[in-house]
Amino acid sequence: MGVDWWMEFGNHKGGMPSKCGRLNLETADLHAKIKHILTEAEHTASYIKQVLELVRKAKELEQEFKAWEAALPKNWQYTTTAWIDAVEYEDLETARAFPGRLDEYEDISIATTLNTMRASRIILAADTVRASAWVCSPDQEYCIVPEYISSARISQEVIEDIIASVPMFLGGPSAGKDQTKSSRPGALGGQSTLALFIAWPLYVTTLSDCATEAQREWALGRLRFIGNERGIAQAITFSKVYIQTPAQTQ
Repeated sequence: MGVDWWMEFGNHKGGMPSKCGRLNLETADLHAKIKHILTEAEHTASYIKQVLELVRKAKELEQEFKAWEAALPKNWQYTTTAWIDAVEYEDLETARAFPGRLDEYEDISIATTLNTMRASRIILAADTVRASAWVCSPDQEYCIVPEYISSARISQEVIEDIIASVPMFLGGPSAGKDQTKSSRPGALGGQSTLALFIAWPLYVTTLSDCATEAQREWALGRLRFIGNERGIAQAITFSKVYIQTPAQTQ
C-alpha cells in the first residue's frame, strides 16, 4: 500500500515513534528494491546507475536515523542497571542475559521503538554493503568495499544495544522492575506480547555477520525460548534460518 498509506495511522509520544516508523517503512521498501535488482539485474551501465542511486538513498536513510536518535528526549535514553559476568559458551542458549551490560528503559513502547529502529539499521547497513560490492563487480568480496567498515561498526553497536535490552522483555537479572511481570502479573498473554515485541530485532541480530558467534548462539536460544515458553511460533521459524548478511540475501 506504500509508505504514505501506512503513515495515516495514529501517533503518540510527541510524534517520535511516527518519525521512526516512516524511516522503518522506507528501509523495508528500499530493502525490497535492492534485493530485487541485485537478483535480477545485469551488470550494465544502466543498472549500475540504478544501484548507485539505491546506495545513495540507503546512506541518506542512515543519516536520518542518526538525526532522529540524536534528537530524542532524555527520557528515551536507556539506563544500565547491571553488568552480567561471563557465561560459558555451552550455557549461552539458556542464559537469561548475555554477558555485558543490562539496560532498561522508561517503558516498553520506547524500548520497542528503539529496537525496531536498530533492526532497520542492521538491514540498511547490510544492503548498503551488498549493493556497493555489486557495483564494483557481481562477484566482489563485500568485506573489502569502503562501506563495510562503517556499516560493520553501526551493526555491532546496535546489536549490543538490542541484546542488552532483551531481559526487559523476557525477564532476567535486573536492578529494576521485571517488566514481564509488571505488564500483566502472572498472565502468559502479557509475557507473550512482550516476547513478540523483541522477536524481530533478535531475528535480525542472528542474520548479521557482524554478530559474534556467542551473540548469535544466545539470540537463537532466546528465539527458541520465545517460541517454546511464550507461545510465539514464528520465533521457532526465525531460529531455523541460517543465513548471514550482507554475505547472502534475506
